[in-house]
Amino acid sequence: RKYTIHSIDIHVPRCKKLWNEQQAKLPPSARKPLPQLPPNYDETKRNEIATRVYYEHTLEPCQFCERTFLPDRLEVHLRSCRRNHAKAQQQSKRQEKRKKCSYSAKAP
Repeated sequence: RKYTIHSIDIHVPRCKKLWNEQQAKLPPSARKPLPQLPPNYDETKRNEIATRVYYEHTLEPCQFCERTFLPDRLEVHLRSCRRNHAKAQQQSKRQEKRKKCSYSAKAP
């Protein structure tokens, strides 16, 4: 099964309890010890990696400024970014027209 950052912390204690209950039903010769976490287990690092992976697969880039957002926040961002992008395009077109006019005025 796949677990989220928060659900794994719920899973581990429940899993330990279930393991112990199942092992108690077995004859002593068939019982196994409780599996342990790896010796280099670092919860902070695991959480950082899980968060990074989550955002890599969840965040969507803005088509205008290329910043990334959660899908519901991207919609909000696009409202202002589109307007700003449209204004920037208009200013760019004006500057291009000015350049063309200044070049044609200088030409003999």
